[in-house]
Amino acid sequence: MADNREPRYPRNLQGLLRFCTENTKQEDAPGTMEPMSDERRRWLAEAMEAMTESDPIKRMLENIQILLDNERPVEEQEEALETITEYCEDIDIANDFHKLGGGHILPRLLDGKTSGIRWRTAALIATLTQNNPNGQREVLEAGLMPELLKKLDSDSESEQTRIKSLYAISCLIRNCPETETEFIRLDGFSFLLRAMQTNVEKLQIKAAFILASQSHDNPTVKDLLCKMGMVEQLIALLHSEHSVVHEHLMSALLNLITGNPLAQIECHRPEFHLNELLCQRIQLLKDDAQFQEEQDYVNQICHVLHFSTDSSNNSNSDMDR
Repeated sequence: MADNREPRYPRNLQGLLRFCTENTKQEDAPGTMEPMSDERRRWLAEAMEAMTESDPIKRMLENIQILLDNERPVEEQEEALETITEYCEDIDIANDFHKLGGGHILPRLLDGKTSGIRWRTAALIATLTQNNPNGQREVLEAGLMPELLKKLDSDSESEQTRIKSLYAISCLIRNCPETETEFIRLDGFSFLLRAMQTNVEKLQIKAAFILASQSHDNPTVKDLLCKMGMVEQLIALLHSEHSVVHEHLMSALLNLITGNPLAQIECHRPEFHLNELLCQRIQLLKDDAQFQEEQDYVNQICHVLHFSTDSSNNSNSDMDR
């Protein structure tokens, strides 16, 4: 269904700059820009006026009231969520959202009847918690992490809700010991594993990225991941048909084995055929600049595990699994 709503004015300076960037393109001659049309110039002037006249707190309260009113059309509630999210890109306003009581409506919205409400709520939670310790604590205390994990795992109606929920989880646990502890308590790594096992590329990449980040930033989780069989699972995924996801899987495996003897021992299990796999991958990616980062990860893994990178020293007969 086409979206016939009128374009909305940017709510803050970030939004205004983003609009200008997205609507001005580079011409063939370097350093020149396409002239802005009179219509666009008028629209931009009106947007700047609206932005300077707007009271963010008042507008936030108005939009929270829209979200509290179950009789409002879904389209209005979706727009209200988008407006609040844009305002909350400013960390001070994000903190004001909680002071205004906005956090109390998030659980209901995250479990909304329509996918448009659900994914926009997850996106708002991501904005509220990104690089914001206060927002991370507020969302944790609101008990939203279990609901985000549930949406990641089982929102079969909306791929976008699953993607945005994983994004919110990533923002929620980043550099925050309290939320990381809760994530582990809720068996969050099993949710990441299942996300990597889906056929949704964005989920696979983001889940592998979070796993790599957690292994790098929090070495204490490495033994936990080994005990739950994450080394075996990562290697199994790497044995699948090659794709852009494998770069992130290789990064996760590298971070997991670095400085971790238990994981290194796991990688040497002969039934995993990891040395053969890595040699094959070196040959596959050879001289392909597009996969340079993955090649670097493969070489580093071989170095850590003392694997040979010479395919002639490894039998490829056992590669098919």
